Amino acid sequence: MKCTISTRQSEGVTIFDLVGRMSFPDPHLQTTLAGLLKEGRKGFVINLEGVTYMDSYGINDLVSAYNAVKQAGTRIVLLRPNHNVKKTIEITMKTIFEFFEDEAAAIQAVKG
Repeated sequence: MKCTISTRQSEGVTIFDLVGRMSFPDPHLQTTLAGLLKEGRKGFVINLEGVTYMDSYGINDLVSAYNAVKQAGTRIVLLRPNHNVKKTIEITMKTIFEFFEDEAAAIQAVKG
């Protein structure tokens, strides 16, 4: 299933809702994220609840998003990855991402 990305706002935080497979050649976060950062948006939550699979392309997408957000001086966290996706992220990027199961807690973490 192709990955789709939609965004919404909550309490001044941008939430990316991803659904499908984070794998080549599906759309990635960079284009949307770059535009939001140019607008001066701060605080991002990547909702992975609908992501069914992630390969190295998806991992690269998350790392690139993390680097762009960090360079802009703001924060990014991950929300509700399923077990397999979470394991993939933990194996490769455990030290850079925080995981949340509760959307309100994730929003507060990036606002903090």
